[in-house]
Amino acid sequence: MLQAHAVEFRWGADRHTRICGAPRFRIGRAPDAELVVPTANLSRHHAELRLDASGERTRVVVDDLGSKVGTFVDGECVAAGEPIALPGPADLGLGSHAAIRVTPVRGADGHDAGAVVVWPGDPRTHVWLPQGGRLWLTPELEVPAVVLFDRGYVVLDFRSGIHVELDGRDLGGGASIELLRGDRIALRDAPLKLEVVG
Repeated sequence: MLQAHAVEFRWGADRHTRICGAPRFRIGRAPDAELVVPTANLSRHHAELRLDASGERTRVVVDDLGSKVGTFVDGECVAAGEPIALPGPADLGLGSHAAIRVTPVRGADGHDAGAVVVWPGDPRTHVWLPQGGRLWLTPELEVPAVVLFDRGYVVLDFRSGIHVELDGRDLGGGASIELLRGDRIALRDAPLKLEVVG
């Protein structure tokens, strides 16, 4: 059984991407954080990403959650309770450690829909899509599909014309797959195979 708001894919030469649909993307030492950074001087919940729709367009913002050693966006200090909107790809510093690269992803409407988060200490790429959206495996690699978090299930909805195989069975073009651990998905017209590992 998959978590209701997360799925992890293995693809390529043993690469991993974890897709998270939680409303906020928390970073810290606590095991329940969406990105666990096990550095002794970090807070359990150090900082978080969230979407802010109060301006002209929805933006990804970074908020410090009252950490002791501070949170920084491209070197600028983020005061607790005073989130900073990301203008584009940015480096997130947690104290003097953990340079995390955060790349906002835009929806078709031009609003930020989430972010791709890469920390060199974690072999996985993290993609945060709180309301679902286009599927990214890395900041540079978009899959022609949309991931949806629907009533406790994780669904992958491929664009029409994209021929998909599930566990060796041809599903035709534009398939929609309710994901289960162990599913093996192949795009027939592209050299991409995904395995659901968590």
